[in-house]
Amino acid sequence: MAETYREKITALIGLLQQPDGLLEAKETLRGLIDRITLKAPEPGAKLAIHLEGALAELLMLSMETKLQTGAMTESGVWAV
Repeated sequence: MAETYREKITALIGLLQQPDGLLEAKETLRGLIDRITLKAPEPGAKLAIHLEGALAELLMLSMETKLQTGAMTESGVWAV
């Protein structure tokens, strides 16, 4: 499964670097996202964004790795 995601992300990066690859890149991104939910914040709070799908899983894995190595600060972590 990791290899499949790696291939999709590699293809997506390639598409984003091509001037005529934007439409296909959008479709690839849509295939990695199941749902996006926006939650209204309390007054003075930041908007909460909840992402579901393969892209969310990849981002969480990336964040866990960065947090374990100490490369990401608390301000860089998103609130869900």
